[in-house]
Amino acid sequence: MKRLLPVLALLIAALCLTALAGCEDATPVLAGTPTPAATPTPLPDPFTAEITAAPSVTDALGNEIREDGHYWQYLSFGELRVYEYGEGTFLDGICVNAYPLPLDGEVDIVYTTADGKVCGIGKIHNALGTTLLEKVLGAIHADAAAFEEDRDEVEVTSHDLVTWLKEHKENTPHAGMALFVEGTGRPAAGDATRLAIVNQQREAIAVDLGELSPEEEKALGEWLASDSPKYLHEGKAAYHMLKGRGFELGGIAHDTAIAAYLLRPGQ
Repeated sequence: MKRLLPVLALLIAALCLTALAGCEDATPVLAGTPTPAATPTPLPDPFTAEITAAPSVTDALGNEIREDGHYWQYLSFGELRVYEYGEGTFLDGICVNAYPLPLDGEVDIVYTTADGKVCGIGKIHNALGTTLLEKVLGAIHADAAAFEEDRDEVEVTSHDLVTWLKEHKENTPHAGMALFVEGTGRPAAGDATRLAIVNQQREAIAVDLGELSPEEEKALGEWLASDSPKYLHEGKAAYHMLKGRGFELGGIAHDTAIAAYLLRPGQ
């Protein structure tokens, strides 16, 4: 029995060695990739806006409103003409409103004489009689209140027509003159018998178209067909009258009949 104990001890030792010999690698293997523990990110201190000035007031286009007349910059006026009709003095023209919305407000018109003397005051209004100025483009009108002016009587000149028109062409070629034509204004059947022309100095010339010399007829025809501004009442009828006489009418700058209708279409 004592002999068997050493033999068993050797067998147990051999088994242990054999078991260790079967382990080829004892290096630890990491499963996955370790990550550091998450730590909370510190938040910044709360921000409080500090108002250092009062907010500015702006219009619809973002422009700062600094004064009462701010919206004047969006308005422009053109084609303004002053004329007399009946017992009144009137103005018409156009207003361009560059603002994206209609503008409403009183706009005064001051009428002056050629020497700068104030002779009347009116207020602009639209075709409906209100002070609303529509956006983009609109017609404007104004009546003159307390229009008082010392008017000289119209003086009929003794010059012949050729000389009178020549002086006008040389001295005031761009100044408008009033033209009155008498005759029949039917389309395709018109005829003019007489006419009168008045310049801005209230000098007038009246002619009988049936008594014109060839030189006068030529001078008159050139002026009538030119772009020189002409102011008429019932310009369409005057056109047909002159057409029947063989004259072309050009340069119509203003027709008081049309202006009166636009001003008061119900009358």
